[in-house]
Amino acid sequence: MATYKKLSQAIAAGALLLLCACAGRPREPAFASVALPPVPTDKARIFFYRFYEPYESLSLSAIYLNRREAAVSVPGEVSKLDVLPGNYEIYVYSRNDFLDPFKHVALRPGDTLYVRVDAIRNWSGDCFAEWPAFTARLIPPEEARAEMAQLRYGGDHGS
Repeated sequence: MATYKKLSQAIAAGALLLLCACAGRPREPAFASVALPPVPTDKARIFFYRFYEPYESLSLSAIYLNRREAAVSVPGEVSKLDVLPGNYEIYVYSRNDFLDPFKHVALRPGDTLYVRVDAIRNWSGDCFAEWPAFTARLIPPEEARAEMAQLRYGGDHGS
């Protein structure tokens, strides 16, 4: 009888542990609830965000500005980067080719740019390729703010 009780306690503890593991990481703070400082007068701001789409990919991918790594694309997260005004080439690292992978923008002081990173699972015949393709998309401000509202805020990637 004592063995049965220990076994049932172990099963209950394991089930609880499994449920806790399935809960995943907390989604807080949601981007909509974060009070951000205004864009510095001598800088421009770029927001990078990506939906949480586990059926496409949960892989991380580097984001490059002018061929230098500047941030990392994280599923379900928004991050920001304050940069000097100027011309920028934005690229998200992808092991697979995707049409129009480079975005070119000119940013002035006080500008805000919204970049959505999309992961697209590649097809290879009758099965999925091992790695998804990643791409950066420039999104209009109103649409981007609505899309980012419930995503996690991952913070600032520096200046």
